[in-house]
Amino acid sequence: MQDNIRIDIGEIGEQVVQRHFNSSRSENWYDSEKDGMIGNQTYEIKTFRLNNKTKSFWVGQNKTKTQWDKIQNVDRLFFVKIPENENELAVLYECHDHRECWYLTERNDGTPIRAFPLTNCEELDKLTLEESRILYENSKKISTHKRYTNGL
Repeated sequence: MQDNIRIDIGEIGEQVVQRHFNSSRSENWYDSEKDGMIGNQTYEIKTFRLNNKTKSFWVGQNKTKTQWDKIQNVDRLFFVKIPENENELAVLYECHDHRECWYLTERNDGTPIRAFPLTNCEELDKLTLEESRILYENSKKISTHKRYTNGL
């Protein structure tokens, strides 16, 4: 179930980039090189919650480092910030200097994370209230840190 929710969340992010740029999405959902093309430039889109403590988007390392490699090799990197409450709109950002701006940190369990600071991201668009609420509700369903229950 969580995998389906994650796919639904990612799908909204991909639709937003496609709508904003009239991009062509990759035909393979699991494309290891890119999510799509804007003209002749490759791009990757991540739909995440912002880490409030570090004010950055955290991209975890999977066993094969595929996500990190993918981000390093695309021309453009986008983030959709999932809202913190049902009345907030989700936001589409482009991360500038994405190959260099990140820093390595780790989760509480020691898992390595690349943190992409919000200060290196430019706001491009706001999502609709309906899209934002879907992202918020789905994020609540898969939340493991109880962030939504304590008002943070």
